[in-house]
Amino acid sequence: MLISARSRLSHNDQEAPTGTTKSISISMASDTTLFETSTPIISHSGPPQHARKDKDDLPSPVLKRTGDPDIENNWSAGKRRWPELLPGVRGNINVRDVALGDYIAFGGYSHVYRGVWQRDVEVGIKILSQLDHAAAFASELFTWATIPAHPNILRFYGVCFDACQPFMISPLMRNGSLLEYLHRFKPGPRDKIRLMIEIAKGIRHLHDHKIAHTNLHARLIVIDDQGHAIISSFGFAYDARESCATGALSSFVTDPDKLMEALLVKMHNERKLAYPFVSDIVSFARIAIQIWSGGLTMQRLREEGTAQESLVALLGRCDAGIGRMGVPLPTPEEIINNLHQILADLLATPGQQPLDTPWIQEEHVTFQELIGRGGYGEVFRGMWQGNEVALKRVFRGDMGRDLYTAFASEIEIWSSLKHDNVLPLSGACLTTTFPFIVSPFMKHGTALSYLRTVPTTTYQRIKLMLDVAQGMSYLHGVGIVHADLKASNVLVRDNGSGLVCDFGYAKLESAAAPKGTDPSERVGTPRWMPPERLLEHKSSKEGDVYAMGMTAYEIWTLERPFGDVPDARLWTRIIDGDLRPCLNSMVVEMPERLKELLEECWAPEPEDRPSFKVIEAVLQEILLACPVNVPMPQEPRPTETISAKVSIKRKRRDELTVNAGDLIKVLGRFSGGIEFGTLTTPEKGGYFVRTDLE
Repeated sequence: MLISARSRLSHNDQEAPTGTTKSISISMASDTTLFETSTPIISHSGPPQHARKDKDDLPSPVLKRTGDPDIENNWSAGKRRWPELLPGVRGNINVRDVALGDYIAFGGYSHVYRGVWQRDVEVGIKILSQLDHAAAFASELFTWATIPAHPNILRFYGVCFDACQPFMISPLMRNGSLLEYLHRFKPGPRDKIRLMIEIAKGIRHLHDHKIAHTNLHARLIVIDDQGHAIISSFGFAYDARESCATGALSSFVTDPDKLMEALLVKMHNERKLAYPFVSDIVSFARIAIQIWSGGLTMQRLREEGTAQESLVALLGRCDAGIGRMGVPLPTPEEIINNLHQILADLLATPGQQPLDTPWIQEEHVTFQELIGRGGYGEVFRGMWQGNEVALKRVFRGDMGRDLYTAFASEIEIWSSLKHDNVLPLSGACLTTTFPFIVSPFMKHGTALSYLRTVPTTTYQRIKLMLDVAQGMSYLHGVGIVHADLKASNVLVRDNGSGLVCDFGYAKLESAAAPKGTDPSERVGTPRWMPPERLLEHKSSKEGDVYAMGMTAYEIWTLERPFGDVPDARLWTRIIDGDLRPCLNSMVVEMPERLKELLEECWAPEPEDRPSFKVIEAVLQEILLACPVNVPMPQEPRPTETISAKVSIKRKRRDELTVNAGDLIKVLGRFSGGIEFGTLTTPEKGGYFVRTDLE
């Protein structure tokens, strides 16, 4: 139920915001345990059955308590409980714009309710509960309202003094406290480290602005809708700033000086704490131990035995306190850097070296315009360290495998590659809900966009093919199968040279042969995929060679392979009809040797295709004999003028295996996510339609 201040001003109850009917948990109490309403969406009767029940185990995060009837009655009646408290002082929030909802929690000086602000914004409402705690309320108001914005600090919306009792509002945290989140979602090791990093980032931000929280614990860390950890509740914060800059409150309060004087808020300068900033580091260690093991002590962490030695050592240093063990406490910056490396070690493939990648912090990167999409990521133009960069960010896609593992695999492969025709990796960030990779920005974009906007000659196009072949030859030389080569995965430098990019489907050659069914082999762009991969879900070096033939065709003609064939009919025509692009009747005739090379690349039998070393040598020969000044068109032919033909037949078609009952999803750029029907063997009544094209 929502109690709107508007309802007492108008007989039309429909004016009041309605909001949602579910009670959502939020942690905004400043110094005590979070209590929760009896909502079925998040209530728990106790810890999970499989959880260990040692003496230092966490209690259930749910304790039920009723709200304050005086607050609810006074709110509904429009009465002010302490009208003489702050005469003449007004906040930026109008009580008529706020509807009071369900009770959530009780703090040291406040009751917390959910509510709706301005009809459609769900908020947490933190209401002063006792008059003798007004100074604590004002102290938190001063600190919270003057902390510069940060993604890991709970945002302050504003304050109201003309309600029944003064209150502050902030975004509603639907996932509740960190403890509730851990009990409910049971995050894996990577997400646990990510949560630790986010908490450390929030502490670093506070310390950078000379503020110590001094009361950090897991019930005061809240989780937003995207799963980020956010520090809340600043009632005990220690403010070491040189002066109480009450001017910063002017956005929220009409007379900040009068407010601070009336409430006697001098504690920012008078409060004496021996080691306020050290206490945050020690508290971080306890929270991190809770995140990892569910316990409260270093002994519990060591006994559990699942934490990496580097993590145990780091938290041991943080938990050392002052003078104990003679080890200086790490700074928040050191903690963040160490946790990034621990995360990299967790993500490294078993048997491989830890990832040697520059780890980038999210706040140092600016995302700008969207410039492209990949198999499971979006590509943005952005800024990092004053340089224009490309940012590839994960989006939630139906890939049938762990998204973080897939992304880490791309980073692991990419970070080890060093070649003039392979796009370099600048860094990565894995500690956000949507991890991203940073690489140099190429203003010409992909090979297709470059060739359509910049005048080129036959020589330059063959040179671009050679660049791709050299990059692919290097990849195969170090045992990497790209598995998604096409012109849109080739970028062009300012000097016109080509760079192979996008290693989202790349894998080590030793891992390319599937052991069982690998879902990652079922996605890609089928117009560039060889018949054996379409049927057998097997990527290989020979499959890359097939894709090189299609990519070279794109570079010469600016046309996608089989541009005249609908997606829904493409598979059967490639597999059963051995369909290949027609190399005749082009605007600029292709050299005969280049035609022969492309036909060798897309030979139906993998063993009949040349290696990239051979392709590289042949392209060198063609380039030497190619005229330098023959211009090429910058537009593809109209689709209706493109002809495809059945030019070759498989020699051993019956040796192909068809996975009966296997549902294929194609997520390619031109497929539009089309879901194809079930493929079955002829013995089970399934047939591939055979259609000859003119």
